[in-house]
Amino acid sequence: MIVNNICLWQCPYNFEHVNHDGHASREGEEDQYCYLQYPGYLCLYRKLTDPVELLKSPWIRPDDISHYEAIGYDRFKITERFKRTPLLLENVRAYENRRYDGNLLDLFTLPRKGAFTPVHLEYFIQPGNVNIMKISELEKVFDLEVRELIQLDNKKLEGFIEHFKERDCNQISCSSCRYCETFFEKVAVVKTEEVAQAAQKVRNFSEKLLSGEIFEIPSSHLIFRIPFIKSLLLSLLNWRRKREQSISS
Repeated sequence: MIVNNICLWQCPYNFEHVNHDGHASREGEEDQYCYLQYPGYLCLYRKLTDPVELLKSPWIRPDDISHYEAIGYDRFKITERFKRTPLLLENVRAYENRRYDGNLLDLFTLPRKGAFTPVHLEYFIQPGNVNIMKISELEKVFDLEVRELIQLDNKKLEGFIEHFKERDCNQISCSSCRYCETFFEKVAVVKTEEVAQAAQKVRNFSEKLLSGEIFEIPSSHLIFRIPFIKSLLLSLLNWRRKREQSISS
């Protein structure tokens, strides 16, 4: 059982998202296409515009593992494999100790500076398939820390699970129940203005994907098809990334 799943409850984008990732991960696919996770951007936008969705996601608090063991579960999985080792160890310790003092969102896969392994820049530098100048806006989209914008104090979530022992969410509509909404109002701290700004960045980029603007290749991109120029651009981007990592550390 996955313990730190942050997918939307009854996510309408799930099938498209996993199908997209399946195609994108096929051998040789990166040479012909540039897959951009439109379902993932919609998912993030939904969480930013309606943060209570973060509380509705099917995660398990470290402190609540015993409740699942009591009904027979004895194997638990922590995601994600593309997180950096120190953060993975932090997550493992939290679930091993069955206790976490802090923002529960720290344990989930949400935008967080320095939390994940470096982006494979070669995948996005494809001047024959996408407008690389517009692709670079992805950096702005994910240059945020959800954990700083929205806080869910894990200790304040003590007892949250009890409601679900008696009620089946698959049989009740959220609009008629509103348990999560009420609980969220009591425990969450949201920087409303900053969250709205972050959501707008995600929406702006998503709209460029939807309109096809990202895939409009300007004639100036012809220069990037020269192997030397493309490799030089990649070298510069890698140098900047390493410089930023050394500064942040």
